[in-house]
Amino acid sequence: MNLIRITFLFTVISLFSCGGDDPLSDIVPNSTWQLQSLLQRDCDDPSENVSLKLVENSCIEWFNDNWCNYNIVFNNDNSGYEMYDVDGDFVKDEFTYELNEDIGQITYCFSGNSECRSGKVTDNIWTIISTDSDGCVVEITMEKA
Repeated sequence: MNLIRITFLFTVISLFSCGGDDPLSDIVPNSTWQLQSLLQRDCDDPSENVSLKLVENSCIEWFNDNWCNYNIVFNNDNSGYEMYDVDGDFVKDEFTYELNEDIGQITYCFSGNSECRSGKVTDNIWTIISTDSDGCVVEITMEKA
């Protein structure tokens, strides 16, 4: 009887621990992701490091600029765009993207140049980590809308 209970318990735990692992191909196409936070660290010039900044009222201040309504939109044809307002000026940049299901990673590359960004998705949170030209590591956290 105890063996049956233990087997049942492990089965239930296994079912709950495996839930929510939807493939990226199910959650990314036709989705919008909203900026949640920014962080800049490990800069060659430590004075350029920026502690964690959180979005408040759809906006975030970043190096004296006010960024608002920052969204990344994925279409179902491996294209997409990021859009936002910077100090009142609307910006829209198009890109193509690839999904790596094995490691839960989205990589997107902007049209017209070779700049690419990538990051991993965990529970509808996408963390993008890139290095800028000043040697700073920039961490961007997005949440699926």
